[in-house]
This record gives sequence, structure tokens and C-alpha cells, in this order.
Amino acid sequence: MEDYGKSLRVDDRSFVPATHFQYGLVPRDQACYTCHTDYTMYGDVNSKLRGLKHLYAYYIGKPSQPIKLYRPYNNRECLHCHLGARSFEESEAHTKDPQALSRMKLNQLNCSTSGRHNIIHNVGQLKDATFWKEPATKIERRIRLAGSLLIAGLLVELVTLRWWRPTAFLFFLLLGGALMALGIGVYLLSLVSAENKPPAE
Repeated sequence: MEDYGKSLRVDDRSFVPATHFQYGLVPRDQACYTCHTDYTMYGDVNSKLRGLKHLYAYYIGKPSQPIKLYRPYNNRECLHCHLGARSFEESEAHTKDPQALSRMKLNQLNCSTSGRHNIIHNVGQLKDATFWKEPATKIERRIRLAGSLLIAGLLVELVTLRWWRPTAFLFFLLLGGALMALGIGVYLLSLVSAENKPPAE
């Protein structure tokens, strides 16, 4: 399953799940669930049984390689987000053939096998792929800075503990203590700003 998660970071817009993940078209913390809802605990009884089979294969048995869907991917999973969206309804690919859009909505024309969106996870191509590096958020940068300041402060204090000079105490207190206090302050600031961050829409 790790390769499927890795495929979300392929730097290629033709990989459908990667595009959805990287451009925030699905919630990143629920990317798998969003597109595979019929496999979740909220699905019907058959979905729950398939979910138990997945658990058994993952923890006790051995997952089949390559992993395959039990049945063809249903357009319903795409349409629960795309249906009614102007970008979907007015897309040239969807309006070129007058029947295409209505056939997609009725699941008579499958989006993932009709040549429109045929590159899904393609885990076999990962070794040759280039990967997108998600930029660090402001909070992550602050936490890294706080960690660096704390480490620098600890190093200064460790070095000054080995000195037998009268100025060692000043370095210990003023430089090491100041760096550590600054690191703690930056860390607390990053936590406060994370808590006050408005929820993503």
C-alpha cells in the first residue's frame, strides 16, 4: 500500500490521484477515503466484508500483487465531487461528444478506462518518476527554527560546563539560556498560530 500513497506525490498531471492530492482537490488527510468511499466502514454490508478481507490480507495474510479493485471503478466516486462543477460540466473533453457527459453520469462511460483519465496510481512507473516536494508550511518552518535554536542553546551550555573560566557562567546564562528561551518562544508561537488557524474549506 505504501506505493499507492507514494503515487500521490508523482510530479505528473496525468496521474489523476496525484493531481487531486497535490492541488488540494481532495482533503490530504482523507485522500484514499475520498476516492474509495465504497470500501469504507460507511459503505454497505459487502463493502464492510471487503474491508475485513483487506484487514486480513494486510495484517495476517499477504496482499495480492498488484492490488486490483474488486469491480470496475464507479463514476459515482468521481461525480460526488465533480458533478455540477463548472470545470467538469463545461470541459472540452466532456462536451466534444454530446452524449459523453450524460453517459458518464449514468456510468455507461467510465472515466478511468475510456482514455480520458486512464493513468491512476500506476505504481509500476514509480521508480522512473519524479516526485513533487510539498513546500514546508509556516508552522513547520517555525518548529524547525525552534528546534535549531534549542539545540544551539544546549550545545553552548554543554561547552560552557566544561570551561573553568569565570566567563563560562556568563556564556552559559546569557548565550545558551537566551538561545533556549528564544527556541521555546518560537515553538510556543508556532503552536498558538496553529490553534488559531481557520479551518480549511
